[in-house]
Amino acid sequence: MSKRGKRFGFWESMFPNQLGNLCFIFFLVGLVMFVLHAGFDVNVFDPDAFKTVDERIPALGTRRVVDEAGVLTQDEVTALTAQIDAYEAASGAQMAVFIIQSLHGEAIEDFSLAVAEKWQIGWQGEDNGVLLLLAMEDRENRLEIGYGLEGVINDARAGDILRDMAPFLRQGKYAQAISFAIASVSAFVLNENGPEKPGDDIEEDGEGGGYTASAGNDAEGVLFCVIAILIVLEIIGTIIARLMIHPDAKKSVGLIVMIIVLRILLEVLKGMAHGGGGGGSSRSGGSSRSGGGGGSFGGGGASGKW
Repeated sequence: MSKRGKRFGFWESMFPNQLGNLCFIFFLVGLVMFVLHAGFDVNVFDPDAFKTVDERIPALGTRRVVDEAGVLTQDEVTALTAQIDAYEAASGAQMAVFIIQSLHGEAIEDFSLAVAEKWQIGWQGEDNGVLLLLAMEDRENRLEIGYGLEGVINDARAGDILRDMAPFLRQGKYAQAISFAIASVSAFVLNENGPEKPGDDIEEDGEGGGYTASAGNDAEGVLFCVIAILIVLEIIGTIIARLMIHPDAKKSVGLIVMIIVLRILLEVLKGMAHGGGGGGSSRSGGSSRSGGGGGSFGGGGASGKW
């Protein structure tokens, strides 16, 4: 008769073989997810993290405001779309707004230009398009200016618009920030006296406190707590196995631990399903007019942070 070797580790000390193996596999998967995030900045809760840049850019269609991060209400999208419609009718130019959750390590200049080239905002031959991009997790934004408007909205003016948007963004007033940017672009293109500065109701707080973390960020934080707990339990389990605790006691402790872990995972799933931004659906505005008109971009514009 062969003698079985000693079994060490939390999972083998607390559970029967099959359940212990399953729990240990779950532990390893969680550990891999932690390493992916810590070492390679991969958000495992965001499916966009595994897509190419082109795959992360949706078709524009007839929309002018594409909110992939879900930070705007439908009423705000409708109002901003109407504001862009009015600008396009008055100027003959085109403008679009794209809000994303994360750049996933891409430079905002490269990602913005890729969006502009795919959507082709502005009319062919006139190249009079403007794209406003906001990346929520990165707290970065960019105005991409078409060839035909680079003389009207040069890099310095684009930078001024972004800097004046920052107070709105820091307080989480995203619709107001976008509305200000649209009005500023309109003012320059229509040869008015330039955009008005933000009102006195916008206060600089220095904390950038307007942004609320997305459900994906919350879920990551909870997951890392779970993994830390499991690592500690693995160490404790090894000690328990060595001390040869009574089998009934092992089962009781194992059941309690499993309930705690399942409870934490339930909270993770609830956060992913009901939390603040992101996700699979996007709010977007549209009308009967066409999408991009074939405009070209050459990298003119400005980038900012808030």
